[in-house]
Amino acid sequence: MIGAACRDHNIETLLVAHHADDQAETVLIRLINNYLGMGLRGIQSVSTMDGETARYGIYQSGKPRRVSSEHALALKMDHSGSQPVEWLNASSMLTEAGGISLIRPLLQFSKSDLIATCLDARISWVEDQTNKDVSLATRNTLRYMNENELLPQALRAERLQALSSAITAHRDTYSAFIEELIDQAEILIDTSCSRVICTFSASAVHSIQIHSCADHIRATLLHELISIVASKEHLSTNMLNQSTIRFLQPHDEGPTYQEAGVGITSWLQPDGAHSYEMLTHNVRSTVEETPLVDWVYDLSKPADIVRWSDWQLWQGRYWLRLGYRVDVLNGAPKASVRYRRKGDDQITSAKEPRLQELFQLHKRRCKIPKAAAYAMPVIAAGPDDEIVAFPAYGISNRRWALVEDESDQLDPTADCFYMIRYKQLPAWATEPLCSNRHPYQQSATPGYRKLSRSRPFPPLR
Repeated sequence: MIGAACRDHNIETLLVAHHADDQAETVLIRLINNYLGMGLRGIQSVSTMDGETARYGIYQSGKPRRVSSEHALALKMDHSGSQPVEWLNASSMLTEAGGISLIRPLLQFSKSDLIATCLDARISWVEDQTNKDVSLATRNTLRYMNENELLPQALRAERLQALSSAITAHRDTYSAFIEELIDQAEILIDTSCSRVICTFSASAVHSIQIHSCADHIRATLLHELISIVASKEHLSTNMLNQSTIRFLQPHDEGPTYQEAGVGITSWLQPDGAHSYEMLTHNVRSTVEETPLVDWVYDLSKPADIVRWSDWQLWQGRYWLRLGYRVDVLNGAPKASVRYRRKGDDQITSAKEPRLQELFQLHKRRCKIPKAAAYAMPVIAAGPDDEIVAFPAYGISNRRWALVEDESDQLDPTADCFYMIRYKQLPAWATEPLCSNRHPYQQSATPGYRKLSRSRPFPPLR
């Protein structure tokens, strides 16, 4: 509710009144829940409430961006379409932006300090009466125990606050080093199949190895890169402990392994640099768990040509919305967004052979493994629930068309439309849209340009 209100009133920064006692309670709750290391930093003085999860209602709070030209990835294939030739830059889909900055200026002050200040200044304040119910929540119980000195000395508020401050200071000692590593690395992002290709020089790997915080640095870097292609709900720092043992180690080269639904392949370059491919794999346990999206159309608003649905977040990676021509169709199309299923290829080949041909061409050109191809969204419609569009690839049948922005010129031959954006990415990976952006035109072969630095490819699978 707060996020939606900030979005509706164009509020980009929100001051929150968390204080030192809240910090101590948060650290203690995390200790109880077996958090370790950076998980005990507690509440941060500055953080962001972004739109990656729909629950905050702020996913349209900022202007969309695009993966920067330095980081956008595609592959160029040889004439037969069977072997990759070189990495190329390519235009990519829009990415979400925005979010709300949360600033907590009172974290260094205790609750008693704040109450005393308000009393001296004759300022009234409001307290949530449910905080007095000791049995209502763990935080209430711990607050009661702390205020009545029922906790051991090691778990008193001042000790927990000191622990949080020490861990935050420890993180600050290598944050600048991590930013420098990211700036010097070659990191390429393919939003069409949730893939990251990154290369760290031999000197960078050595500098990490001799750093006093080497394990924390590797874990933070791995988390930063995997978060680009993984859903937040599948990602936690604790999950990455085993992968960190291999990541950016001197001899990190071997078979693909998985973390948070992401397949990680590593290989060494001739000059000793370390390269990694991180590619989203199918994280479902069964086909029956295919997520379906319920599309909500606001019928109270007038629609001149196209009526659009609300935006929906699909699997924590893609924002999608559907639209239809009100002058052609009497109502919204019966369509769903789901994973590919076994048997889809046969149905699509029979009913939409050109669409299936374009899809197979894209798979060959981008060397998308089978597991990853089944992890991408498709739009399905019709009595047989057949595929009508591969939104992440920008290809569809003749009835459906991709629209990048509502102001773009519509395909006159289509009566159904879709819009797609990738989830919010780190600031270093994106750039603002050009003011002279041209309307999107579907193409099986988008425009590419050769990278200034090219690398040998990962092992073909």
